[in-house]
Order: sequence, then C-alpha cells, then structure tokens
Amino acid sequence: FGSLREAFRRVGYVNAERDYDYLDARPQFHAELLRQASALTNHIGTLGAVAAFDPETKVMTIDGRLTISLRIARYYVPRHHAPAWLVHRRSIEPAGLILALRLDEETNREVTDYFLLPLSEMATQRINLTATPRSRFASYRSPTMEHVVRAIMAKVATLPT
Repeated sequence: FGSLREAFRRVGYVNAERDYDYLDARPQFHAELLRQASALTNHIGTLGAVAAFDPETKVMTIDGRLTISLRIARYYVPRHHAPAWLVHRRSIEPAGLILALRLDEETNREVTDYFLLPLSEMATQRINLTATPRSRFASYRSPTMEHVVRAIMAKVATLPT
C-alpha cells in the first residue's frame, strides 16, 4: 500500500479532523532542507568560514565553534487557531541555535524566509510561527539567505576562537 495511511484510505477509513498530507511530503521537505543546507554552506564558505552540514543530525557547524540545527517550518491551519508554521525541536538538541526554514503558504515547498532562533526560545517541543510582525519571534526573522548568513557570521564573530 505504500503507507499505513494509504491502507486505511483503501478500506474506507478517513479521519476528516486530521490532515496527514505532510507525511507524504516528508521526502520533499528533506530534499529542500538538504538543498538549503548546501546553499548556506557554500555562501558561508565564500565569506572565508568553514561550514559543515551533517544530514543525519541536520546540524551545521561553522568554524567548529557554532552549531545550528536546521528545521523545516511547514505551514498548517489548526482547527481552532490561526494559521501558523510549525517548528519541532528534539528533546535533547545538539545545537545552541535552530534555523527554521519557513515554507510558503500555497504549496509548502518553497522557503520564503528564515528564523534564527536561540534554543532558549524553544521551551517546548514545538513552536508556532505566525504571520504577524508582532510575534515574539519576529525579531529573529531574516527575509533572505544573505540576511541569515550575515546573522550567523555575526554570531560566529562574537565567539572565542
């Protein structure tokens, strides 16, 4: 059947209260994360720093001093809440920062902007990024890859060598 969800669909069981389409999109999310990580690594390299990305842990290390977990922030509309982008974190996070790659509202495939979040902002296993500029996370937003690379390099510059 390809998946348990497909098996349930074939026997006529459909849970109208839940949308599980994101499960089918996981390969695309993973491919986009790898593409973005490669672009970030190359961009950081052009600035004279060394960036390495581990696809297993989804962690990027810059100059051996700064670690950033990369996460896809997919758009979703919860039943009784405003639309948001969901960012998950691990219970034991190997990095001090999380770079959330926020996807577009229409297709959930194109990265529209970036949020470089300190781990201290992720007190729970997940957070919701909203479209409002008054969000508590708005100050961590970078509209382009160039902006987020500048923010990353500014953090690296403050760390001891």
